[in-house]
Amino acid sequence: MADFTKLPDSLMGYDAPVIAEYLRLHDGILPDNVKYVSTGAFRDCTELKRLIVPDDTEIYNDACEPLTGLEEPVFNVSRTKLYRYPEGFTEEEYTLPVGTEIIKNGAFFKNGNIRRVVVPETVRIIEAFAFNHCFSLSEVVINNPGITIRNNAFCYCNRHLKIKTPNPDIPDNCGIVDTSFLVREECHDIPTIHCSDRVFEDLCAACGKGNADKMWELAGYFAEKKNKDFYRLAANFWRYRALMYGSSEAKQWFTDREITNPGEPLAAALLERPYGNVDSDLFRALGFPFFSAPVSYIYKVDDDGIVLAQGSFCSQEREDFDHCEYYYDWYLLNEHLAPIEGVSPIRNQSADDVKDSRQYKEMHARAVAALNLV
Repeated sequence: MADFTKLPDSLMGYDAPVIAEYLRLHDGILPDNVKYVSTGAFRDCTELKRLIVPDDTEIYNDACEPLTGLEEPVFNVSRTKLYRYPEGFTEEEYTLPVGTEIIKNGAFFKNGNIRRVVVPETVRIIEAFAFNHCFSLSEVVINNPGITIRNNAFCYCNRHLKIKTPNPDIPDNCGIVDTSFLVREECHDIPTIHCSDRVFEDLCAACGKGNADKMWELAGYFAEKKNKDFYRLAANFWRYRALMYGSSEAKQWFTDREITNPGEPLAAALLERPYGNVDSDLFRALGFPFFSAPVSYIYKVDDDGIVLAQGSFCSQEREDFDHCEYYYDWYLLNEHLAPIEGVSPIRNQSADDVKDSRQYKEMHARAVAALNLV
């Protein structure tokens, strides 16, 4: 018989019925012993009216998505972290309370009514995908000039979203990705001859450090090569990426393009943040040298904007030609799809997700420290 009087330290999807009943009996208050909440843990909590999270608990980015019955936003006990602004709230404007420090991944996910959000000076970080799919959002007012805005913080929002900030170094399009604007066009003939060009290598190295001007130069490098569709699509990809990172030349190019081609999507070799299976040849040809053939990669982005890439390959372990062992390497990459210095990959012979393992959590902690995300 299920025990509804206590919960384990880590909440997983298979515990969902027990979690739902516990929270019903305890008025939505998670106990202090819970340190981690995984995807699916709250799937049976659709009627939960509130959720109170201990300060030391971490909630995986989309775990709160099933909480459709919430009547108040979800904060931690000290109200420094906003985990969830309810999807069903009909208010068009929301001002976060003073004292809030972090807007967590997926906090405003799929709220189609919110139009204006005011972020107080106490907020230090807006995490990746915090405002994912907020199609009505048209203005965000930020009062902290030193705020950190993770890439894709405003993913799939209104393309005309304006972000007002007192820091002139933060572009008004920071963190925005709009998939209705950038569309992928398949590349069937991917050239590689340019990959050994020293100019290309130098530009890639600079782009890997977040240099928006070099991203714009790389777009021009591809645009000059007109003999293949790939080069046209690669140029558009880097034009858009340069825009995302604040290039004034890219902003002017897109402004002019919008005047002559209003609302027309831009065809590119890749979306800004692809997900799932990765074509190694395409990534290397675009300018991401980490991805190497014949390794096959699957990757996704976590709530800190860190890329988890799983590379699988077959290794000949015996002289017998027919014998092959499959290995899986788990890498953590930065937002520029490059290895994080000081963070070694995990290698094993299982394709199972390692995210709940102690080894992965230690690796992730090193990555967070290396990227100064704390």
